[in-house]
Amino acid sequence: MSKRKEGAYNAEAMITATRIWPLFSWKECGKCRSQFRRQAGWLVKTDDSYLYGPITVCGECCKTADSAIEQMRLRVAAADLAKRFELTKEGLKRAA
Repeated sequence: MSKRKEGAYNAEAMITATRIWPLFSWKECGKCRSQFRRQAGWLVKTDDSYLYGPITVCGECCKTADSAIEQMRLRVAAADLAKRFELTKEGLKRAA
C-alpha cells in the first residue's frame, strides 16, 4: 500500500493493489486497453473509489504491485488536473 503524492485531491487516500487471476470473465486492462482472461493481473483500488473507480491492469503491463499502484496515481493525477481546468472556445481556463 502506498499514499498518494502531496497536492492530490485527497492526499490521505490509500491505494491498494490485489493480485487477480480471472478465470471466467474478461477484464479490460486500464493501461493498454486489451482484454485478458486466465492470466495474472492486478485490481487497483483507492479508499475513495466513488471518485476514482477501481481499475484492472494486466500482468503484461505491470509486473509488480508498485507499478500497478503507479498507474492508479497517474489516473488520479490526470483526473485532478482535469478538474482544475475547463475547455472553452478560447482554450483551457482555470476552473473557479
